Amino acid sequence: MSVRSRVPKAPRYVVLVGVIAVVEFFVMVAFSFFEIPDGLGKNIVDAGILIVLTVPLLYLADARRHKAEARLQASETRLKSILDNASEGIIALDGAQQIVLFNQSAERLFGYSAEQVLGQPLGRLLPERFANAHRAYVSGFAAAPETSRSMSKRQVVLGQHRDGTEFPAEIGISKITMEGRPFFIAVITDVSERQRAARDLERRANEFAALYDTFHVLSQELDLHAVLRVTVARAHVLLAADSCVIYLYDAAQNDLALASEMGLDVPIGTRLEMGEGVSGQVAQTRQAMLVDRYQTWPGRSPKYTGLQVGAVASVPMLNGGELVGVLSVHMRGDNPRQFSDADARLLSLFAGPAASAVRVAQLFDEKRQRLAELEAVNKVSTGLRTAQNLDEMLPRLLDETLAILETDTGILWLHDPACGEMQIGAAKGWFGKIVQAPIRTAEGIAGHVFATGEPYVAHEFVSDPHTRESARPQMPAGWGGACIPIRTAQEIVGVLLVAVRLPREIEPAEVALLTTLAEIAGNAVHRMRLHEQTVRSLQHLTALQAIDTTITSTLDLSLTLQIILEHVTAELKVDAADILLLDPHTWTLNYSAGRGFHSRAIERSRLRLGQGIAGQAALERQLKVIPDLAQANGSFARAALLRDERFVAYYAMPLMAKGQVKGILDIFHRTPMDPDPTWLAFLNNLAAQAAIAIDNAELFQGLQRSNVELGLAYDTTLEGWVKALDLRDKETEGHTLRVTAMTEQLARAFGVGDQDMIQIHRGALLHDIGKMGIPDAILLKPGPLTDEEWVIMRRHPVYAYELLAPIGYLRPALDIPYCHHEKWDGSGYPRGLKAEQIPVAARLFAIVDVWDALRSERPYRAAWPEEKVRQYLLDLSGKQFDPKVVEHFLRLLNSESG
Repeated sequence: MSVRSRVPKAPRYVVLVGVIAVVEFFVMVAFSFFEIPDGLGKNIVDAGILIVLTVPLLYLADARRHKAEARLQASETRLKSILDNASEGIIALDGAQQIVLFNQSAERLFGYSAEQVLGQPLGRLLPERFANAHRAYVSGFAAAPETSRSMSKRQVVLGQHRDGTEFPAEIGISKITMEGRPFFIAVITDVSERQRAARDLERRANEFAALYDTFHVLSQELDLHAVLRVTVARAHVLLAADSCVIYLYDAAQNDLALASEMGLDVPIGTRLEMGEGVSGQVAQTRQAMLVDRYQTWPGRSPKYTGLQVGAVASVPMLNGGELVGVLSVHMRGDNPRQFSDADARLLSLFAGPAASAVRVAQLFDEKRQRLAELEAVNKVSTGLRTAQNLDEMLPRLLDETLAILETDTGILWLHDPACGEMQIGAAKGWFGKIVQAPIRTAEGIAGHVFATGEPYVAHEFVSDPHTRESARPQMPAGWGGACIPIRTAQEIVGVLLVAVRLPREIEPAEVALLTTLAEIAGNAVHRMRLHEQTVRSLQHLTALQAIDTTITSTLDLSLTLQIILEHVTAELKVDAADILLLDPHTWTLNYSAGRGFHSRAIERSRLRLGQGIAGQAALERQLKVIPDLAQANGSFARAALLRDERFVAYYAMPLMAKGQVKGILDIFHRTPMDPDPTWLAFLNNLAAQAAIAIDNAELFQGLQRSNVELGLAYDTTLEGWVKALDLRDKETEGHTLRVTAMTEQLARAFGVGDQDMIQIHRGALLHDIGKMGIPDAILLKPGPLTDEEWVIMRRHPVYAYELLAPIGYLRPALDIPYCHHEKWDGSGYPRGLKAEQIPVAARLFAIVDVWDALRSERPYRAAWPEEKVRQYLLDLSGKQFDPKVVEHFLRLLNSESG
């Protein structure tokens, strides 16, 4: 830089002063050469002096002015820089509300340059609807006293961009006065981002409040359905969605099942495979997913065909890394809104605790279900334990099962091995009203389950392919259910079918519960069958024992046969039975006993051997069966006789004993029969018992006849011995028969039984049988006997004992022959027995013997009068005779004399 350049350029007025000074110098020089008037010259000089003196002063003043202008310029530059660099828009208005200042921030806010708005009214920067009101408001602000100028406080108004868009702006207006003129300074800040942030903050706060409230509600809820409902409802509101769904993951089937929905017409229970649709893909990838327009999305599920679904946000519900389900929100197809990543994050944030709540509810539900199952199992088990038989157990089992499943319709089938069919064990609801024929294996749903051994779930019975065609028209529409095999450890014994009304369907957990109950039922049925078999066997044994007891305790054949028939009808559960006995002389079967008939026509039964079914059974010695008498085609000979009985089934069992036919056991039933082998075996046992009873009766009758004949022979023999004694001793002729008859009378009066009467009769007849050992010289001696002879005579009781004791038939009759000479006071012979030691028969006979002897004539004395004999007997009471016997004997005499 040159020195010259560093010298400041003099102002023009300084140059002018210099020029004047130079001119004045030249004038003064001229004065020295030219003569000038004094006055003019003086004035010129004074003026020059004045000018010269003024120039410095002017120079100093000009320098100060230049410095002030420089400072002002710098200040303006700084002010402009400040205004242009201010983040707020700054607008200055004059008193006419015309824009006089418009900084660069204002240009950016409104989209106008300063040149475009300077001199323009402020209303150009406001929405038209607010311009006039704002102008009036500013005017009022200008006119108001300082204390009431509230517009100096910052307020939020709407500004209008050059492109017409509106934005919120915070504005503060201040009034200043310059050179007496009012100006208004407006400081404007775009608060769009602030408001957006505030809205976001408020939204986040609301979201977190909603999340907290939701989690609080979910943490207190343990019911799975309630948790799902709350989750769907809160997610629906939280995301401001049109619809919301939750699919739960089924680990057993590795798919998803719709568990809850709001605003979407999809049936609960709809299943999605892994990877199918949005929810399927989210479950498979375990990643959140956004779809802007589901209707045109190539991965949509056919299960959503026809649904108006637009945007979709879907997130996995994870609990500890374990997939619980998928939570999705949707917008309607006509709603242009699309979900953002922030929405997905919010939904994910919501889904985590919701998944935990769902899992807790699932675990609680599982525990509650297990507890309910245990209670159900206990209830069913308790009910089954108290049942006494299958007829009582099966309805109870079905009732308890239906109560647990909260339905009222079901049926239970039991398999009958004898016929290979399943019979109804119990039926409830409409199953009990439709006609159900026995089911064969693999026929219908029940037969299919019995054959496969696997549970079967039917959505609707009417349309199910396994439903029997004969039953389909009888079934009401709108019913489905499950059929479960009833099994034991060894075999399937039946099936349990439970029905529910649509739209309800049997859930897998319910199938598992039914399977458990069916297993319990199977074991219970098995135990009950064993119990019934045991009871039946015990009843059969009891019946056979009762028949045996009857056979051994009575010889009345008609009574025995009636008892046998009573057990036949009771144990075999038949309506009627009779016994025909074979007459070996005429070879005819004749009615002997019957039970259960409505009339007495059966009593006229008389069939030749080989005639009719009964005659053929006896001839061929084998069981004959007619399942339906209406189809007998004349082979049943007594059809006309029993027409009014309306029998259907008939069995003719031959009664065999020791290889001989004893008769026929007829069995009749008024409904069809299908007996099992146990029934037939017991029938055979009863027939054998009946045959034994008949054979025993015949044997007894034969023995009884033989016994009577033998007894008559014995009595005839004894009477012959008595006659022999009477012939030997004429003095006592007739004595034996008299004392025998009288002793029997006294014994009856004394209360002696019939069996003992027989022995008294025989003992009385043989009371002097021992005298056969006494020599005639002593026995027939007309005069008194000597002492030696009495010794011999008194031995005749001993001779009687020695004679009769070896004979077993007569041994019970020895009391009288051996002891009738014993005396009450012990002075008798041969053993000197005393009082109660003397047999009753001997005591009874002794008094009768003395009575008859004293009342009879003897060669050595006359017969005593009755009164004398009475007195004699009274005198000997307590000495020779038993006082009670004397009392009864005299009473007997009095009754005869009276």
